[in-house]
Amino acid sequence: MAQHCPKHNCRLTSDRKYMPEADAVVIEVEGLYKLPRKTKMGQVWVYVEMESPAWRGNGMKTWKNLFNWTMTYRRDSDIPHFYGSLTKKNQEVNRTLRQEMFTSKNKSMLWLVSNCNTPGKREIFVKQLQKFTPVDVVGRCGKHVCPKGNNCEGSLLKNYKFYFAAENSNCRDYITEKAFRPFGHYILPVVRGGGNYSMYFPPKSYIDTDRFKSKKLLGSYRYLRNHLNFVDVHEKIFESYISVIEQYNADIILNQMWVPFCTLCDRLNNQSKFRRLYRSIHDWWRGQERTSGYFCKKDELARL
Repeated sequence: MAQHCPKHNCRLTSDRKYMPEADAVVIEVEGLYKLPRKTKMGQVWVYVEMESPAWRGNGMKTWKNLFNWTMTYRRDSDIPHFYGSLTKKNQEVNRTLRQEMFTSKNKSMLWLVSNCNTPGKREIFVKQLQKFTPVDVVGRCGKHVCPKGNNCEGSLLKNYKFYFAAENSNCRDYITEKAFRPFGHYILPVVRGGGNYSMYFPPKSYIDTDRFKSKKLLGSYRYLRNHLNFVDVHEKIFESYISVIEQYNADIILNQMWVPFCTLCDRLNNQSKFRRLYRSIHDWWRGQERTSGYFCKKDELARL
């Protein structure tokens, strides 16, 4: 951590033999069915989760008065751990390249996907959308698969004007690297999920399918189709989106894994400022039952 963090008096280890003496224990929920025991007075427990609540049915209701801090993609986490971020470029934008990209892109929408059966039913959304506009599906759920170890993905992105960035579940703040991937590739993301995209991306850098909701189901697809077609054939409209996208670089989670742990180290050096205990981590993460406070659509939640 020393090479990344301003305060580098913390040591990070995955060796469980140090757990009894550790100042903090970071507990990643995936694959965990039984919690360890707290063995040190004042030890900080950090709840870590990067999948949405729609996938987790692990008996969390019994986990009461155990966790002190949270480290997740949720914006209200004690230690936010986002899937990506944008940074503004310093160099001037290239308008000539922008025009060349418009004329060279000969296909409409690309969807790279490997999970074909999701709580958010994005696969059904695409099947309906394909009745109105072309969507090429690449990956396990489509006719073609990108072989590992080559630049298939980058080559594909060059040919399309739109990239379908749909989350596997529609949960609060759940916006993954899919929505960040188009930045740097002169391709316009069409997003679908449960997060507020305007809090992560600048205006006119994406198309949110939620904008086209209609009381009539098929009307939603038609409205979206009409807008995509409009952007597709009008060079200046397409350029207005791309001119925003090309001003930013995207940092994906894999390139910044150390960031939340620097925040954790900083908190451990100032514990008196951040004292907290979650009565029910289940209620914080999934929402309270018998209320309207679920953080995913109710029918998308995994059974406990």
